[in-house]
This record gives sequence, C-alpha cells and structure tokens, in this order.
Amino acid sequence: TRNSNLTNPSMTKRLIYCYPNNDTSAVPDADLFVCIHSNAGGGRGSAYVELSGTYDQADIRDDYAYISNTIGKYINDEIVADTSMPAYCGGRLEGIPELVLFCKSPIPIAYLEIGFFDNGSDLNILQNEYEAIGSAVANGIDKYCKDAGLK
Repeated sequence: TRNSNLTNPSMTKRLIYCYPNNDTSAVPDADLFVCIHSNAGGGRGSAYVELSGTYDQADIRDDYAYISNTIGKYINDEIVADTSMPAYCGGRLEGIPELVLFCKSPIPIAYLEIGFFDNGSDLNILQNEYEAIGSAVANGIDKYCKDAGLK
C-alpha cells in the first residue's frame, strides 16, 4: 500500500518477494503473486486484468496466462459476490497484455483493479467495505488454491 506516487516501488522490487530470502538468482518459492490496484480514470467496479500476450521470463510455465487469468477471475468473482462492488467491464479488462508486471513476474500473477477513487460510489465502497474486500481477496485466493491443489 502506498500513500503517494513518491513511494511507488518498481515491479522488480515488488517481485523480489517471490524468491527465497529475496534472492532473484534463486528459483521462486511462491506459487502466485497478487497485485491489487485502485485507480482513477473514469470507471466503476472491480475487474482482473487478462493476460493474453507472449511472456518470455526464464522458466515460465506453459500455463502462465491460463493460471493467472483463472486466479484473477476467482478473486474478482469473490469481490463482486461478497461486497457491493460491481463487476467492471464484465469483471475482466482485456487488451493490455504488455503491462510490465506481466512481463517480469516469474510466477502466475493475478492483477486486479478494485474500484475507482474518482467515482463517489466506488470510493464509498473502498472506504466502508475494505474489510469485506480484503476477505473476498483472501477467499478467492483460498478457493483457487484448494481447487488447484496448492497448500
């Protein structure tokens, strides 16, 4: 979480947590990476960003995009079901597969856009239902991990 653009770490810095002891020369020891954003810019609701491009990170899985999209859908479906946050664009944002985080993550990644700060209704939900949103994110991850056989 950041309070200003002055504290926005690079994607490389964010992804070090996927590695044991933050050692990027090691094999990642995380199964998933979840990135949560809330933005401004004229919208309403929650969606995951769909992966649909070519990704060439070292040792990336063949099912990288499928797993990433599936975990994103699980989480977003929980948010929409468990809060008053509606689905934005049907719950899936398409057409931006070149996002830098997708091209750097060594493991499947769920990239979520939850609410818009320039929309009064979304802002109210973000301010008053943040615990429900957090629980929905955790429940979506838990459901995915159970269905995928992850611990």
